[in-house]
Parts: sequence; C-alpha cells; structure tokens
Amino acid sequence: LLSRRHAGPPDAVRGRPSDLLQPEPGPAEPGIRPGATYPPLVYLFTVPFYQVLGLDPTAAFLSITVQTALLAPATYLLARSVTGPAGAWFAYLLTAASTVALAFSGAYFPDQMTSLLTPLLLASWFASRGLTRCWPSALFGVLLGLGLLVKLTFLLFTWVALLDAAWQVLRHRDRLRLDSRPALLFLGTVLAVFLLWT
Repeated sequence: LLSRRHAGPPDAVRGRPSDLLQPEPGPAEPGIRPGATYPPLVYLFTVPFYQVLGLDPTAAFLSITVQTALLAPATYLLARSVTGPAGAWFAYLLTAASTVALAFSGAYFPDQMTSLLTPLLLASWFASRGLTRCWPSALFGVLLGLGLLVKLTFLLFTWVALLDAAWQVLRHRDRLRLDSRPALLFLGTVLAVFLLWT
C-alpha cells in the first residue's frame, strides 16, 4: 500500500495528470512537483478530499488548510503539558495568529503536516514521563512513525526528545528491567508504522 515506488502522488489521486496535487508552480506559488520523492503520508491524507470533492486542485489545498487549522490545538496540548492552562491558551492564540502558518496553508508542502505532528509528538513525550507510561509511550512511537512518513528530516525537529528518551533508558536501566513495556511499545509502534512504507 505504501510502497516506495509510490513516493509521488498515489494512484488514487492520478485520475488526471499528477498536477492535480498542485497547479503549475509559479514564482509566487511554490509547491511539491509531481516527481518529488517524499514519503506518502501527505499524499494519502489528501486522497479523501479528492474522493469527496472530486479531482480538483482545490481539494488538495483544502487538506493543507485542515492541517493548518489543527496547528493551534496541537500547540495548546504541548504548551499545557509544559506550562499549564494559561500558557497553553497564550500559545494557542500566538499560533492561531501566526502569519507564517497561514501563508503556508496556500502551498502544497509537507511542512504543514510536519509542523502539526511535531508538537503532538513532544506532548506525547512529556506525557510518557520518560517512557514509563505505556499508552503515551505507544502514542509517542506512532507519531514518530507518522512523522517519518511525512519527511525523513522530521528527525531534525524531534532529536531532542529522542535523545532524552535514549538517555532516560540508559540512566534508569533498573526501571527498564522492572517494566520494559513502555519502551517496547515505543519501539514497536515506530517500526510498525514506518515499515508500512517498504
């Protein structure tokens, strides 16, 4: 389903030429070219919009708009796990008013989904409390796997959390021996999600 040979727009989107994912790029309208080799998640996220709205470039850009709308709630979840409700609402308002986020909503780039998954992943990392809680650790792994299905450079945005995860495991080996389920769930979900793209 997620084969690397389909790194471009998926076949379900190719009812017409693959420029359906993006109108012909111009000087003021950059975007993913049909031949670009990105992992498939952004394209797959777009497919339901084509199924509902038809094979029209507007459907692809609407999928990006939906991701933009979810940025502020995702930032709220991250800020709440760090600062509490007041700081979370402040972060929500800042993100909702961000002209950069709004500007990117008009271009079919994978960066919008990367921006959405990054705060969600970091929030799940804080909730896992150093890979000591099972379900937040599993969610941490799922989000990391999904992020890698957007762009492999997703690791550049999350390396601090991953480094801290490794440090926590090495620092508290006795805790890992007592209950290894959270760490195993994290590793298992990362591999299960990312290896879909083989």
